Amino acid sequence: MKPVAYHRLAASELIKSAKFHEGRNPALGEAFLSVVEAILPKIQSNADLGKIGKLGTRSWKTKRFPFRIVYLDSQTDFGSWPSRT
Repeated sequence: MKPVAYHRLAASELIKSAKFHEGRNPALGEAFLSVVEAILPKIQSNADLGKIGKLGTRSWKTKRFPFRIVYLDSQTDFGSWPSRT
C-alpha cells in the first residue's frame, strides 16, 4: 500500500475538526479521528471507491461526521486533503 501524504492545510484542518468535536463532547474528538483513520486503508487499497472530483481527485464522505476526505492517487504516494462538508 502506498504511504499517505497529507497536504499541510489538510493536516491542520483535521486537527481543528478534532478539537471542535472534542469541545462539544470530550469523546467525540477521538471518535472523529478514529472514523477518518478507519477510512484511509479502504481508499488506499481501492482509490476508485470515492466520488470523482476536480483535477483528478476523488473524495469520500464520512458517515458519522460532516467531513469529506479529498485524495489523489499518485505514482509515489496517496495524497489526502480532508475537508469539512
